[in-house]
Amino acid sequence: MRVWSEQDAMVKKVVTAAYQSRIEFIGSIFRRMGFRGKDVEIRVRLLLCYMSWEPNLHPQESRKRRFDMLNLQYQILAQV
Repeated sequence: MRVWSEQDAMVKKVVTAAYQSRIEFIGSIFRRMGFRGKDVEIRVRLLLCYMSWEPNLHPQESRKRRFDMLNLQYQILAQV
C-alpha cells in the first residue's frame, strides 16, 4: 500500500490517515499505561513496525509462535 500511495495522491491521503489513526490509537494505549513523551513515541514506532512487517519477515512461522512472540513483545514494551 505504501508503494502504491507514493504514486497516487488519493491513495496516499487514505494511507496517511490510516497510519495516523493507528499512531494515535497505539499512543493512547501506552499513555493510559503511564508512559509519557519519547517513551510513548518509541513504543508506538516499535509496535507499529513490528505489526506491519513481522508476518513478511517470518512467513513460515505458525500462528502460535507469532502469538507467543507478540506476547513477549508486549511484556517488553509494557515493562511487565
